Amino acid sequence: MNSIIKCLSLFLWFVIASGNLLTAQEREVVIDERIFLPDSKGELTFEKSVASDFSETYPGESSASCLNYLNSVSEIISSWSGLRPPVGAKGRFFAYLSDRISLSLSLSVYVKDGGERFPSGSSSGFTITVNNPGSIAGNPVVGDIIATPARVHEFHGYPVYQTNLGNIAVISPMAESAFIPCTREEYAKACLAREEEMLGVKMAAFSQEDNEENPAEMKAKMDESLKEMEETYKVLLKQDKKLAEDFRKSMEIMKKEVASIDFTPEPGFSKDDAMKAELDPVRKKIMAIKAELAAMSDEERRAQAYLSEDISVQYGQGSGLVKAGVKEGIPLSRPNPQLVKKGRPAHVPQLLTIRWDIGNSSDGSPWGFSGDASGFGLADKIISDLSNEAALWQRIFSQVK
Repeated sequence: MNSIIKCLSLFLWFVIASGNLLTAQEREVVIDERIFLPDSKGELTFEKSVASDFSETYPGESSASCLNYLNSVSEIISSWSGLRPPVGAKGRFFAYLSDRISLSLSLSVYVKDGGERFPSGSSSGFTITVNNPGSIAGNPVVGDIIATPARVHEFHGYPVYQTNLGNIAVISPMAESAFIPCTREEYAKACLAREEEMLGVKMAAFSQEDNEENPAEMKAKMDESLKEMEETYKVLLKQDKKLAEDFRKSMEIMKKEVASIDFTPEPGFSKDDAMKAELDPVRKKIMAIKAELAAMSDEERRAQAYLSEDISVQYGQGSGLVKAGVKEGIPLSRPNPQLVKKGRPAHVPQLLTIRWDIGNSSDGSPWGFSGDASGFGLADKIISDLSNEAALWQRIFSQVK
């Protein structure tokens, strides 16, 4: 009898405990009229995609080997207790092979609406890019030339640079020399190439316009079409009067539409005037940059380039560089091409870059995280805490050679 009572007691305790657990998991927090589920058990998924341009960018490389490497990185990251499973959020790894090789992790907190739980549209996360020197710099000024990023943080022994795309950690044996100075000659020549390309594009556009019909030709063709419709109507009138009447109504509508079109050439510049106004500024800038290059001494050509911070100078005549010998303005650099040596398989990491996307952060990175984990901030906190796991990241970095 006592044993039966004990079993019943244990059963009742289990039911109560299970009920408390379910209640805890479904705790609801209302913020700005949105219901969050911060204790809800989450999940972590792994997805992958290989774009058609992967084989063009990496001819002869194995997509399977690249995906295996990205999967191994995701396994290291997902070994962290905070992701086994994530609580209050859904996590998604996405391995992507295209013109670059990357792995991203995004976390979306759970919300409740209409009695249903689903991950919110907002997410927090980071992207790891493999063996792509261009990914260390943000958007270029021209070509592969960039405003030299400032070093702002350390990420487990590696530098973090501030770029116009946010803070980016550079993981490489050569991380300390990730950027090499851009010379005045290199920048001026890059600007010249850009302007000459722009001139070619605009000239091609005007040439295309030459092949288009002018208003008079368009009117003549429409008038000819209406005449053909008249002849068709006469034939139909002899064969089927009802069909002919329907055709006549359609023809009258067409006539009214044609009559409403104004085929008078628009007043203003002639085409030659318009082309001159469009192309002359580009031609003048090309001439100014060529003159600037011609005037540079050998020493000036080799000196580091500094871009004027004055927008009117940047977009005025010439290259926008400050005068030779003046080390003011924006120093220009380009990614060090030695960061990724040729001849090595694409899946063997020589360079990793990490860029964060944390919403509740002053700079989008863990260093700017406010610490507020309420609402959408829960995903931000998980990513920030994960970023602080030194041993985990060192396992990933140890593979970079």
